[in-house]
Amino acid sequence: MKLRVTLLFFAITLAAPAQDISAPPPNYWRAFTKADGLPENACRSVTISAGGNILVRHARGNTVTVFDGYEMITVPAPATNRNRVYESPGGQFWTVAPEGLQEFREGEWVLYHVPDITAHFRAGKTNEIGLLPVRQGRVLILLPDRLLQLDAEDPDHAQVERLREAEPTGLGAFTAMTPARDGGLWISGPRGVAKITGPLRNLKPDDVWATTNDVPPELKNRQPGAILPDEISVRRIFDEAVEPDGTLWLATSDGLFRRMATIWEPAERQALDRSDPTPSAGGGLDLKNGVPFSLPEEIKSRTEWKVHFTAKNGDIWLGGMHEIAWEHQDSWRIFSSTNQIGPEEVVGFAEAPDGRVWCATPDKIWGFDGKNWLALRGGFDRINGLGGARDGTLWVATDNGLHRFAQGAWIANGSEDGLPSAIVRGVSEDKLGQ
Repeated sequence: MKLRVTLLFFAITLAAPAQDISAPPPNYWRAFTKADGLPENACRSVTISAGGNILVRHARGNTVTVFDGYEMITVPAPATNRNRVYESPGGQFWTVAPEGLQEFREGEWVLYHVPDITAHFRAGKTNEIGLLPVRQGRVLILLPDRLLQLDAEDPDHAQVERLREAEPTGLGAFTAMTPARDGGLWISGPRGVAKITGPLRNLKPDDVWATTNDVPPELKNRQPGAILPDEISVRRIFDEAVEPDGTLWLATSDGLFRRMATIWEPAERQALDRSDPTPSAGGGLDLKNGVPFSLPEEIKSRTEWKVHFTAKNGDIWLGGMHEIAWEHQDSWRIFSSTNQIGPEEVVGFAEAPDGRVWCATPDKIWGFDGKNWLALRGGFDRINGLGGARDGTLWVATDNGLHRFAQGAWIANGSEDGLPSAIVRGVSEDKLGQ
């Protein structure tokens, strides 16, 4: 769940405090509850998939919530257990059952019998059984005394393979497994860690293991760190999961909580010098007094054009108080708000990589469908500028934070994400994609 582009912004406030850009950014908590799409506030467990999805089991309802960073969807949970749910790189859901493993397939949870898991539960052991789905139909299973691999690529002929016993490794009882950066696998125990060279997607019993007492970066980054008593206020914490970058997720009685470093950090002077905003995208330019290109007299004299924008295909867009002018293939077209519901008092234009054009009025975002302007979203607290990113994201600078539209969803960034002010005057992307 990572941003693909970092945008450079300019926040203007009166008497803004000086900031030490060398200091590490603070951590911020964000709570997700029913108001954000969870079926209930109480979360029993949380896991992170290889693709960055967050999977949550709930305390009462028999559902699994899948959060991709933009929206939350729910799928039925197995009725026979309350264990964590894991997701494979290909989108398969897996969980531990008293008799083995269950896979969510075609709307139902299918059971694969694993005698080692059955024996584990029958012996009354309470150790958590770790799962790591590595590819379609292939799941690693970590028991305290052994590492197993379920091969269910052919569901009718699933097989369980024993990859390694804990005792010969000298690590003690296995406690956790973590993918290595080079495609291998780290196994942790009370007396150290061991590295399996891999590849992770196709481990074999005779793969080489190397033990070490040094904690590798992959494991250090996944340490949750201390939580101060006054950081969050919840009745109970049930589970935790840590992303590779250190972002911490907590399943609590009062919702799903995320602690992460700020998204936005003060930019150094060199970064500001690298910015390359498109000058034609801004407002405040009186084209009647300083025309940067030749306009026909009938267009120039229609109104006081405040904003102009040149698209990648050479089209010219002009924005005024009640009109928009569009020059395409040497022909001009006028969009007037007096004879249609359309943009008024245009603030700025932006363009997507596929050629889509957006415009902003003081409190609304509009999209051009090739024929007319259609309202995309309203209710903004004074829009000050737009920015179109290379990945197709639309960024909106407002008096109430920075908003972005990506993959069909709107996301807002405010002071909790590191912005020093709620008032953002402009936003643009530089040549390096920042």
